[in-house]
Amino acid sequence: MKQFRKTHKSPPKRNTKLPKYVPLTSQSLDFESSEDLEHDEDYPSKFSPTTQLGISTRDLIPVKLNPIGTLGAGRLDPFSSLPMDEPNLYSQELMDHAVTYLLPGLIPDKAPPSESNPLSKEYFSFGLRTPIVFHSLVYSGSNHLDFLRSSNIFPNAPTPLAHKIVVIQKLKEALSDPSQALRDETILAILVLATQEVFMSQGNRNPFNSPLPKLGWLNIYGNFRLVPRHIKAIADIVALRGGLENIQLYKLAEIIVAGDVTMTTNTLGKPDFPALRIHTASIAALRAWAICPPRPLVQTQATAFWRLRDYGITDSMLQVLDSMGAYTLAITYYFQGKPFSLGLGEINRTRLAVQHRLVLLPASEELSFIPSSKPNIYECCRLAALVFGVAVVYPIPNPHNVLLELVRRLKTAIECLDVGTFGTNLSGVLLWMLVLGGIAASDKPERPWFVSQLALIVRRLDITEWGSIEDTLESFLWLESACGQGGRELWDEAGCVL
Repeated sequence: MKQFRKTHKSPPKRNTKLPKYVPLTSQSLDFESSEDLEHDEDYPSKFSPTTQLGISTRDLIPVKLNPIGTLGAGRLDPFSSLPMDEPNLYSQELMDHAVTYLLPGLIPDKAPPSESNPLSKEYFSFGLRTPIVFHSLVYSGSNHLDFLRSSNIFPNAPTPLAHKIVVIQKLKEALSDPSQALRDETILAILVLATQEVFMSQGNRNPFNSPLPKLGWLNIYGNFRLVPRHIKAIADIVALRGGLENIQLYKLAEIIVAGDVTMTTNTLGKPDFPALRIHTASIAALRAWAICPPRPLVQTQATAFWRLRDYGITDSMLQVLDSMGAYTLAITYYFQGKPFSLGLGEINRTRLAVQHRLVLLPASEELSFIPSSKPNIYECCRLAALVFGVAVVYPIPNPHNVLLELVRRLKTAIECLDVGTFGTNLSGVLLWMLVLGGIAASDKPERPWFVSQLALIVRRLDITEWGSIEDTLESFLWLESACGQGGRELWDEAGCVL
């Protein structure tokens, strides 16, 4: 707390005129990353954001090349405009990191030419006016920088702990004042505390080569286990505000939904918050984009599901699977660099919307209709789609336990269907479920079962080459760059069983 202790009887008066946010240039922070460093004032902000992101800074962080700025490495706050009792250079650098890299990566919407990221501008200005937001951003910037340096966080190091304490103090004051308790800055402060408290250690390797795992900083914030009491507090305040759509702070509602979807993906639960209007519009725009020239009017991805409506596939599930297929096409176009591809901001928002709809699908026992006499494959398809969600749509950074639970449930669901009685109408979807489940079961006890079942069905269908089933897989849900290697390894194991 040394940096917050008043050392003068009369601290310098803060300038009331708020400066304009001007981010650092990428050149000013282009250093090698450090490892195993705990934050302290002696360590400057040295890392290369482009290598950590794996994405072009040009696409992710629009930078305004202006040599004059309020914050930054080696730059002071000469007008004492920041809401700190005693100006601190290291805290200023952490704030600059938050607005220059953390926030633009969190909502990577493309800004107009010569303009800064809109989220950064909004939150920087809001932080200057609101101390609780300022200290929340500095604390978040510290944890974010820690992870980029060493894949871990050190929230109890002197600087981040000091800012966290201020956030807690300001939050207690706000919650005790009815005029402040329901304000946007209060929700933001609780969200920061809820999402950056319990850090999960890195798990086993991902059997899928998932696309864009760092988009929206999912590789960082997907590692946190949310604090239930904080989440309940946010839900209560949002309810008193009349819902997420009534939150006015720029993109805060989307950030809340992102945290909710991340938590439910990690726990296989159900979201607490409904989809936003912007997410519904994003899915409609995605599906329209997928069939708009120069894309073919008839797509391959997810089309095979429509022939299975007599086997328990509901209309709501078909809509979700169709959206997942359109998203897979969007990812393919993006990585191939084709014209008219979606931008990173659109992809980030769309994948959140698609995953939100996926995790909302009810389990088979929650459905109100009575299954027909034919084999009901609803639950098997839902579980396999959840595997694809983790593999391609919303690649959480620690998927081992989630995939373990999914493959166990999928194995049980397939066994209940009595695979031996399946006719040719279901051979394609069974192949798809066994291949996705088998890849997910890599390094898990269920792997041999998926291998043996795959060997059984390919023998029955007289399939001798991996290439012979790729078209079938793509007619359901499949992304070669993410699933291909794991699929071929599974095929080789099944070949040894034949």
